[in-house]
Amino acid sequence: MRGLATLGPSSRGASQNRSERVTTGITSRYTAKEAAILVVDYRRGLLDVVTGDHLLGYAGAEPVLNGLLNDVAEGMRRRLPGPDVTSEQLRTRSWWSGPELFVVVDDYELIATGGRNPLAVLVEFLPQARDIGLHLIVARASGGAGRAMFEPMLQRIKELGSPGIVLSGDKDEGVLIADVKASSQPPGRGTLARRRQGSALVQVAWTAPVTPSE
Repeated sequence: MRGLATLGPSSRGASQNRSERVTTGITSRYTAKEAAILVVDYRRGLLDVVTGDHLLGYAGAEPVLNGLLNDVAEGMRRRLPGPDVTSEQLRTRSWWSGPELFVVVDDYELIATGGRNPLAVLVEFLPQARDIGLHLIVARASGGAGRAMFEPMLQRIKELGSPGIVLSGDKDEGVLIADVKASSQPPGRGTLARRRQGSALVQVAWTAPVTPSE
């Protein structure tokens, strides 16, 4: 997976729940040696959602995010296949070792603002993300998403045919992912948009909020 975008209601609880479901799925499927998670969460709604050895870093503000992303970009650059990598190594992804890296971004509209986007340093790695173990999961409000899909990061994810989930929203935003438009839906219901496999109706489960540690 190169990326996954979820577009839905802008309420804090709705966005937080979508991202919580993603992180819970990662930590239940992979061990800490198999997957590392970088949480980008300017509203701090995901504090304590990822803990322990799975957590590579937590960015609740741009200065922290910039530092973490510089390290991530350096690590991903080292994983890019060089001229000495054989075809067998390419098939098996055996020229590098380490965990899959999941960058989970909540409230993307707060990060990509005013022509600035710290996450833009990852755009160059998206075409080879599957080969180098990079996964980008972005949750964004559906309001204004029609315009936002032309922002370089989201546009690149869309161009590469990555899947997305379109939840309740205004159909006037136009086509968002694949051929899917937003529409009025009950809480948690939406469309899994996939370019090649087609679209399907899905229901996103609700997760009880995490109580921050005292």
